[in-house]
Amino acid sequence: MTNTIPASSPRPRPNWPLLLLVLVGVALRLWLIAASPLDPRFSTADDGDYYRRALHFAVTGQYVDDSWLIRPPLHVFFFAFWLKLALLLGNPTLGVRLIQLAQVAIGALTIVLGYASARRLFASRAAGLWFAAFLALWYSFAEQPSVLFSELLYLALFLLHFWLLLRFDANGRRRDLALSGVALGAAALTRSPALYSLAFVVLWLLLRHARATHPEPQAGRTSATAGSWLALLGTIALFVACTLAVVLPWTARNYVVYHKLIPVDTLGQINLWLDLDSVDMRDKHINELRKLPQAERAGYALAKARAILAADPLRPFRPMWDTFRHIWKAQFVEDYFVKRSFFTRPLRATAALGLPGDLLWLAYTLAGLVGLARPPREGWHNRLFILAWLGYSFFTVLIFHVEPRYLLPIWTLLGLYGAWALSGIRRPSRKLAQPPGKKRGAWRSQLWILAQALLVAAFLALLLSYRNYPAIVAAGAAREWHMAAGDRAYAAGNYPAAEQAFRAALAAQPEFIDARASLALACT
Repeated sequence: MTNTIPASSPRPRPNWPLLLLVLVGVALRLWLIAASPLDPRFSTADDGDYYRRALHFAVTGQYVDDSWLIRPPLHVFFFAFWLKLALLLGNPTLGVRLIQLAQVAIGALTIVLGYASARRLFASRAAGLWFAAFLALWYSFAEQPSVLFSELLYLALFLLHFWLLLRFDANGRRRDLALSGVALGAAALTRSPALYSLAFVVLWLLLRHARATHPEPQAGRTSATAGSWLALLGTIALFVACTLAVVLPWTARNYVVYHKLIPVDTLGQINLWLDLDSVDMRDKHINELRKLPQAERAGYALAKARAILAADPLRPFRPMWDTFRHIWKAQFVEDYFVKRSFFTRPLRATAALGLPGDLLWLAYTLAGLVGLARPPREGWHNRLFILAWLGYSFFTVLIFHVEPRYLLPIWTLLGLYGAWALSGIRRPSRKLAQPPGKKRGAWRSQLWILAQALLVAAFLALLLSYRNYPAIVAAGAAREWHMAAGDRAYAAGNYPAAEQAFRAALAAQPEFIDARASLALACT
């Protein structure tokens, strides 16, 4: 009798391109942390509030809400964990650095989740790598670990939620769907708008079920039965229950503390009132809210917003066009060459990444619009899910106000489809515009191409009409050239030459405060 050795399964080969992208992404994030002078301890913005409440929780074990509204808590808990660890290590000043390093790790995980999501969605390793490259290299993503905001944790949880949905779509395992619900619940405790995307997942499950049960014998599908619809209802209930299992304890806490039903936060009602009224009334309204008990502020703000809408139902839509145009801007160029000061941000030190980053954003946005105007190779249920999220993200920004970090979900989703479009550049003979196994008429293909051309033309028109970017970049480059010459002359003690250079910088951008400050130093 001879012994037979079972054939061993081949070991999975390392994904060297993905590993390289993760390493580069980590290196860029560490570099931006080292270059950043931002310190949340002295900030009056949201990051300062997050830091102070996290520190209070780490020291006392008691969680307190913001002084004038209730915010989502999960990122504050995350920050508090690392601040507590620093306290236990006997080095309180280490806390912020630990938070930043932990955020670098989450950034690396986000790159991997992006790769896995794009690869599974489009059945393309190349698309996964293109999307991972966008998440690893774009300045706005790489900058996130250096600041203490909620967006980095939120985007990681959203991509985890989406990847688990795609796994469920492929294998039908309810465990993946349940975990996807848990991830969405955690995302909602980081940014509350995620909670309302429960409707998008229910729509996704309905479309997926309809696609699977549509009578199409040649594809091996079966017609829908009462049992299959009951199974679908059970699937929906499972997802909703897992999402709410994460959110409801916080809702219960709010009810115990404030005796009001507050699912996550009071940001929506308060921001709606503040943004519906004129900007110069904002401080007055905030002072009004501060005089009220915390539990009554959301209802008061909502009543004020309803009164404004009753008097002027079109009020939310009047500034929408200007706000919409404001979305489509080259963000680093705006910060570096348009704003009056750098506001302590290391824009000059990081311009080598930021300026090419705007070109990267431009390429992925253009490609993303093309990808969204292709026939849905990934399935209509997935396409409509992404379109619903995009529409929801645009709507919330247009109703409230635009901040660059609020736009990150939009650029993430456009970058996902841009990765798919870019992955086909080197394979022009492959007809990515047609789903496999389906033949489209020539007229239908031409309609898809026309839609792509119209979207690209509309985006370029918005971008180029918003600012005269060639002139801005030329003036900004001249300003920076003269600023560098002035800094060199000032360091060498040649103050007349420094004064001349700083005056030339001001001639290029008269309102640039940094040049005014340098000129004042050179003249004293």
